[in-house]
Order: sequence, then structure tokens, then C-alpha cells
Amino acid sequence: MNPQSRGTETLAASNPNDAPICDPNILSPPFDKVNILTMARKVMGVIESPAIKKNTIGPTYYPKSDSDRDIYETIMESVASIFHISGTCKIGTQDDDSVVVDNKFKFKGIEGLRVVDLSVLPLKPSCHPVSWAYLAGWTRAETLIKEYGYTRSES
Repeated sequence: MNPQSRGTETLAASNPNDAPICDPNILSPPFDKVNILTMARKVMGVIESPAIKKNTIGPTYYPKSDSDRDIYETIMESVASIFHISGTCKIGTQDDDSVVVDNKFKFKGIEGLRVVDLSVLPLKPSCHPVSWAYLAGWTRAETLIKEYGYTRSES
């Protein structure tokens, strides 16, 4: 959990119907490589345990050896994002150049545009991201209530 990889998301064309170009840059930092190798070794240990081994014919997808290189190459053949990509419109303080959304969810440089979804997350949470989506929505609702003087309905 908590990958450190930072990818890119770029417009493919000026047509908003064209899908963007997304490169999650998976497993690029050393931390992510060590993390995935550690996890793979633990899984391999479970597969090789007597309790599991006695009831299986053998693994169907396995590295050629237990070397870091072979394990990592096997992982890279099948690793993919599950598209819980976050942070493409990072929220934060004005002094951070990587921030494009301020604490009122206003997008820098485009008047009237607000961003309230998982793209504002500066970090990927170690949980199912739906809880963070609810938190972003709730937080934005609170800022709207204050900003425009709305009152809450009790119904």
C-alpha cells in the first residue's frame, strides 16, 4: 500500500471526447520496488508452505528463480493499475507548485471551476478510496454552506 509512484495524465487532443493519455509510472521509485518484492516473497512463502504445497499441483505463474531480478520481471509482465488513480488535480497550499486546486476546491486559472473527486487527493489512501470520495464531497459541501450562507436542512 501507499505507492510512491507519480505518473502523468495528459490531454490527447483538444476534443474533450478523446480519452486522455494516462501513464501511472507504476513501480518507478525504489520504495515501490522494494515493497512489491517484499510482498511477492511473502506470497511465494505461503505458496511454498507445506500446508498449501501438499494440496496443489504447482503455481501457474511463477518467476524462473527466487532472485530479485526474476521476481521483478515476472511482476512487471502482469502489473497494472486498477485505475484508482488520484492526485491529478492535487489540492493543497498556494505555495506548492504541484497544487492546482485550493482549499475551497477552486481550480487555479479557471474561474468558476471546482474539482471535488478523488483527483484532489495528494496521496493514495491505504483503504478503499470511496471513503475519501465521501470525505471530499462532505468537505466541499461544508465550504459551500459557509461560502454562500446556506443552511442545512434537517430532513
